[in-house]
This record gives sequence, C-alpha cells and structure tokens, in this order.
Amino acid sequence: MVLLAPLHFLLSTFITLAARAAGGSDLCPPNTPVNIKAPHENLWKPLTEEETLSVQEWLYTRKDLNLTQFTKAGLSDNSIWFIELITPNKTDALPYLESTPTTKRDNNNSSPPKRYARAILFNGGYSVPHVKELQVGPLPISSETKGVPFSYIYQNSTVAGVEGDGVFPFNSRTTYGIEGAALNAFIVSFMTDIKDATEDLIGGSYTGSDGDKITYSWQGPNSFDGNWRRYWLFFLANGFGAQYMSPTGFFVYVDASGSDASK
Repeated sequence: MVLLAPLHFLLSTFITLAARAAGGSDLCPPNTPVNIKAPHENLWKPLTEEETLSVQEWLYTRKDLNLTQFTKAGLSDNSIWFIELITPNKTDALPYLESTPTTKRDNNNSSPPKRYARAILFNGGYSVPHVKELQVGPLPISSETKGVPFSYIYQNSTVAGVEGDGVFPFNSRTTYGIEGAALNAFIVSFMTDIKDATEDLIGGSYTGSDGDKITYSWQGPNSFDGNWRRYWLFFLANGFGAQYMSPTGFFVYVDASGSDASK
C-alpha cells in the first residue's frame, strides 16, 4: 500500500506529459492573469478614491449640513463617518446586464445605471443629535448632483424631534475614532485617580501611558433601541500578546449617551 501512492503519481505525471506532447506543447500553462473583456461594466465595483474624495468635498460645500472636517471634529460636531457605493436596484441593473449589441441599438439599455454614493453623517451638533444618511448623485459630481435622504431600504428611519427621514438615533451609532478618543480620555481620568488601588488589587494601572500594565476593551451592543448608550469595560493584563487570556476581573460601567463628552 505504501508503494501505490508514488506509482499513482508517476502514472498521472506520465499521462499529463503525454497529453501536452500530443497538443504540441511541452510547457506548463502560464500563471499570469488571462486578459479578458467583460461584455458589461461591473455595476458593483466600489467607489474609486477620486469618486470618494469628490463626494466628500461636495458634502463640505453644503452649508446646510454644517460639517466639520473629521480630523478637527468632536462628539458635539457634525462630521462625515462613511462614504460608499449604493449598488443599483435590480430593476435598473437587469436591463443593462441582459442587453446585447442588438438590443442596445433598439432601446435605451446601452448605458449602465447611474452611480450614487451613500454618505453617513454623525450629527452631534444638533439639539437632538442623530445619524443621517444621504444618497449623493449621480456621479461624477456635476450640476445635477443632489443629496437626498437615503431611506428607501429601511422600514423606519425617523427620529422624534428631527425633520425628515433617513435619520437614526445618535446613541445607536457604531463606535468610531472621535468617540473612542473621548471615551479613552474619560477612562484615563478616573483610572488615574484610583491607580494605587488597582495596582494593589489587580497588579496594574491604566493611565494612558506606554508603561501601563493593564488595558481595556468592551463588547457590544452599546444600545438596543437608541434611547441610551452604555459600555461595559473589562480590563486585561497588558503586554502578553493574547490579552483575552489574561482577564483581571475588573469591570467598569460607563453611560455614554448623548453628544456631550463632559456628561
């Protein structure tokens, strides 16, 4: 049984070489990508960097949005969190993808559906903070480009006290860089005050410095219905690689509702 595997390998190799010789080639097929030409444009290709930046700049020109650049924004500002492609509806995509050279001449299916971007704004600067989604297009940016609420994919996208649709509770947003920085500053403030106690009880302190012997993490969800936003922080030993294997048993409960970091 041990000898069968080498014999099978030699036999399959012989058959492969014989087939290549019969075909007039003794070379392995190339491993480079094969050049092809698709019959239709890819409708699902992501926004290019140029398209993304053009949408961003267009949003900044909208005075009514009162946006602050992300690098300068705080929790209580309005900022852009995300920009991505809105994939076309099936009713728009199928006529184009099913078109042939003959049908293209006979109808208006020769052009792909217009491209639109989805922009998600974190609006912490309003009396009722909220998340707003916009459909921006058509692209490329032109005099025809508009930004309208992106709401047709949702069952409900309204917030009490905020006009229009395409809006969601501010407390239900994902955790992002601006909030993470504010949250970390708050954690450092109270953990520094009790560092002597944590060093005695769990063998380390967290002060935001490179020499800290403990660190923290959290697990979502931070909210269920958007009426509140809370974190259960759990602290772990720092510097051991697999931090989740070294829990300290120390937990902190933080209420981060609203857009005022001081509260």
